[in-house]
Amino acid sequence: MTNQQVLTLDGAYRSFCIKSIESKGLQITKIMDVNKGRHKYIEAGDKKFCFTYKRAYFGSYSSQFSNQKQIGESINVDRLYWCLDHNIDYILVGHPDGKIYGLSPLEWKEYCDKNNTYRKVERIEFDKQFGKKVSRIEATASIPISLMIRWNL
Repeated sequence: MTNQQVLTLDGAYRSFCIKSIESKGLQITKIMDVNKGRHKYIEAGDKKFCFTYKRAYFGSYSSQFSNQKQIGESINVDRLYWCLDHNIDYILVGHPDGKIYGLSPLEWKEYCDKNNTYRKVERIEFDKQFGKKVSRIEATASIPISLMIRWNL
């Protein structure tokens, strides 16, 4: 592990994700930006990945869903279903500290269904079409990070 910090999806992909996939003996054959460039669709060998970058861990996971002190991860519900529909083997989540965690979309969904860890969050973003900031409500599916496997070491 390096002390290098990354600040963007592309930086995390180039610095950590490629190396972690190739370290598993897989050769990357296809890469596409998806979800307005917020995620990367990756084919490597017979595996398919959806890689996303998070600037911070979901630190309030335990206060929203659990009595145990822990951090979590979340993904938009529509992206989770996209992963299921596209037979993605692993959702990989990268962080500025270089750590990548992974879990299959089916395991992610099953946990959320069983534990009711879905929520709606408001996101404020600049809408180019309207030329102003707009509020959007997104449904997210959240899991404890302890459920995920550490993808890179």
